[in-house]
Amino acid sequence: MLLLKNELSEALIDFYQKLLKPEIEAIKDKLTEHDEKFIDVIDHFDSLYKRLDRLDDEYYTIVQGLKHIEESLESGKERRDKLERRIKEIREQVNNLQLRLEKVEKEVIGA
Repeated sequence: MLLLKNELSEALIDFYQKLLKPEIEAIKDKLTEHDEKFIDVIDHFDSLYKRLDRLDDEYYTIVQGLKHIEESLESGKERRDKLERRIKEIREQVNNLQLRLEKVEKEVIGA
């Protein structure tokens, strides 16, 4: 019985050393290789997220700049509208003055 146990023990040790151990080592090597590749992929994702953050910041800055430009344009348009109204008023006043001047000239010449 002891001989059978020893033979079984030796057979299992031999099975482990010849078949299982090399397979386990190969699996460990592959896992290490996959881990390294996975770390590379994670690094790539990290750099992409950093770029996206910068793009997001730049987008926000551009949007704020455009809003400022639009507000400036609106403000300028309002000022131009006021100037155009004032010019129209002045033209009407000049026309009225010219009519009055013509009337005065007629009175002076006609008198």
